[in-house]
Amino acid sequence: MKIKATINSKEESCAVPSNYRQNIASLIKEAIKTSEPSLYEKYWGNNSPIEKPFTFSLKIFDPKYFNENKKSFIESLSGRMELLVSSNNPAFAIACYNGLLSVANRYNPFSFKTSISNFYLCPEVEFNYDESIFKTISPFVVRNMEERDDDNKKGKEYLTFKDKNFVENLFASISHLCKEFLPHKVLFSFEDFVFTPIDCVEVGIYHYGHVIKATSGTFKLKADREILKLIYDVGLGARRSQGFGMLEVVR
Repeated sequence: MKIKATINSKEESCAVPSNYRQNIASLIKEAIKTSEPSLYEKYWGNNSPIEKPFTFSLKIFDPKYFNENKKSFIESLSGRMELLVSSNNPAFAIACYNGLLSVANRYNPFSFKTSISNFYLCPEVEFNYDESIFKTISPFVVRNMEERDDDNKKGKEYLTFKDKNFVENLFASISHLCKEFLPHKVLFSFEDFVFTPIDCVEVGIYHYGHVIKATSGTFKLKADREILKLIYDVGLGARRSQGFGMLEVVR
């Protein structure tokens, strides 16, 4: 289930920091906290390690990129942005929708005043085959699980489609999602999984003080259709709830 909304600036200047994902993550947390406090406690209370059933993306219209005081910004010359939030959990999606409505005119995710409007529930996408072509709305990141240690069990670095063992680690990431959200699919086999890049590029995303390697573009995935639906709904790869891995279907 995908929710679409427009974020409008109420001020002439609307410079968004290049690491805007943490601002939008805070907006979503505030929306859930306002609408369904029990869901907020489940997913964020006491730094809960539970997998979060969503991803998001932000499209900035008419962008102008600039640097100021050694920081990077993106200014929307039209003062308009489009927020997408996607989840496989109807209760979470509805809580997010209602929460965003509640905070639309009182919570400002950036340093300038905003309003949120034009709320829209996107039509559901059905997967009828065991392969599909996707395009990233936001780049996806894949952890290198072979480099993990006792201090960093999630892996110390990220891989892109150009790297050795990328496909194996992408498979491991999707398998983990299946264990969390599709427990009856825990026997998902590597032999049943194929990743084929079509028009992909490696990008660097500034996030929480670090540059993260990520993959952006168009690719084909072969997997069980229920798994394809899952990654379409909750996102692909790591850091999904921080604004990575949002996908759209090309075919």
